[in-house]
Amino acid sequence: MLREVDRWLALRYGGKRAWLRLIGERAAHAAGRYAGLDPIDWTGVARLVFVCSGNICRSPYGEAKARSLGVLAASFGLSADARSAVDPRARDVAARRGVDLSSHRVRGVAEIRLSPNDLLLLFEPSHAAVLQSQVPAELCVQVRPLGLWSSPVCPYIHDPFGLDERYFDACFARIDSAVARVAALLRDGQHR
Repeated sequence: MLREVDRWLALRYGGKRAWLRLIGERAAHAAGRYAGLDPIDWTGVARLVFVCSGNICRSPYGEAKARSLGVLAASFGLSADARSAVDPRARDVAARRGVDLSSHRVRGVAEIRLSPNDLLLLFEPSHAAVLQSQVPAELCVQVRPLGLWSSPVCPYIHDPFGLDERYFDACFARIDSAVARVAALLRDGQHR
């Protein structure tokens, strides 16, 4: 029975530890951890910028999904290695979901020009602290966990790198949900 539960957690959430992190972040969200964030100024957002660790799985997928919805988007990794390529599993699962990652090139923060009109979307709330050391404060970019817009709310979206394709699919489904909602809010905010 325990093996079945562990397997289910691995395929749905990326493993037991990932599930526990998600539960912790959902509890923090329910307790108001993100309530103090300033509301997003959607009229000031021109581009969505997806930020993850290596820019080989989650953030390239978020970028490509947003572009497929007609939204200007970019991505980078906090510890990206430009010699890397998109993870083959990410590319394959994305293709089955109708998202093309074949032309993606891995980028770090130094390879992208950020502006105050960017909304930086994180997959892990802990990435916010790393961003503070890499992005100049005077840029005044808005930063939020992408999963705050997923259904259900999922402030922590675990990295699928090295995991089963079925977890990639679950991860990308969460990203799809959030990106669709953010794209709709962005379009609505820009047309007010």
